[in-house]
Amino acid sequence: GRAEALQIIIVGGGLVGTTLAEKLSGDGHDVSLVECDSRGAAELSTVLDVRIVEGNGATAGTLRKAGAGDASLVVATTDSDEVNFVTGRIAASMFKVPRVVVRLRDPDHEEAFHELSRGDAVEIFCVNPEGAAVDKIASLLEVPGALDVVSFMDGELLVAGFRITESSEFAERPVSDMNLFFAETPSLVAAIQRGEQTIVPHGDEEIRTGDIAYFAIARTDLEGVLELMGAPPKARHRVMIAGATRIGLALARRLEGSESRVTLIEADGDLARRAAESLADTMVVSGTVTSESLLQEAEVERVDTFVAVTAEHETNLVACLLTKRLGAGRAFALVDNPCLLYTSPSPRDQRPNLVCRLMLEKRGGGGG
Repeated sequence: GRAEALQIIIVGGGLVGTTLAEKLSGDGHDVSLVECDSRGAAELSTVLDVRIVEGNGATAGTLRKAGAGDASLVVATTDSDEVNFVTGRIAASMFKVPRVVVRLRDPDHEEAFHELSRGDAVEIFCVNPEGAAVDKIASLLEVPGALDVVSFMDGELLVAGFRITESSEFAERPVSDMNLFFAETPSLVAAIQRGEQTIVPHGDEEIRTGDIAYFAIARTDLEGVLELMGAPPKARHRVMIAGATRIGLALARRLEGSESRVTLIEADGDLARRAAESLADTMVVSGTVTSESLLQEAEVERVDTFVAVTAEHETNLVACLLTKRLGAGRAFALVDNPCLLYTSPSPRDQRPNLVCRLMLEKRGGGGG
């Protein structure tokens, strides 16, 4: 049955806060959404079926008005690290809220928050959206052909989703046959996504063409499983990154420690120069990522993965579509506007996502 309804306070009526409020309210929880802007609060009250509290969430009075004394969870999701920091501390220390989640982009803020929360008898969670984006992209690069990858047990266990095509050896085969395919590298089919249906399979369940099958794979067995999946042999990976943003720079630094060959494109000349100075083994190109001539000059057709993480999310989508047309392998776009995702064929994907799943496969050439 449905889990017990919780009293939840969300501070920040931006995209993340409103989306979270809508989702949690739809799951049957009692949600209060705090928004400091009076006009924004009035607009939210007309579109959301949650309690709207106008005020500064980083003050005890507003949190008390929102019901912090009885809350099971407080989530601080404003655009300001400082506001989220103070909100979380008040919720944990003054109101003893059992669970507190704060969005902090600055690692120094996260370190300080954990240090100050050390003596609190509450569960504290810090979420860095930019760090999460880098982790997600890096994990997808590690598993070629995967649509989604999640790691467990400090990265020793991976759950990777693969689209089953007509040519796949797994198509129209029961899950129990996986023991034959993975005799030397034991792996489990943990779940199957079939359209809008999510299936936790039994041995007789058949994997069908078009399914997304999620395999639980030990990291030590990853190479053998990828070989069976038909992934290309491991080689020096070519990655092109658009945008010298914090995500773009962090991803480039992460990849510099691997066997990847990285090119970063930045339109702002000063940012490009600073990026070149701060990156040790990345080719930095100053120019517009939607320039076809620049992309051709940078040999985009030889790029295995293109990642667009500029601050202009419409540009990210256009750049991905352009690079796909010019011959790039996979393309990832940073998008946080749900309106930009409505071209996805699946309603399940029509929601804000930190990394839009715009992995357009060369074979299909369409969205997905």
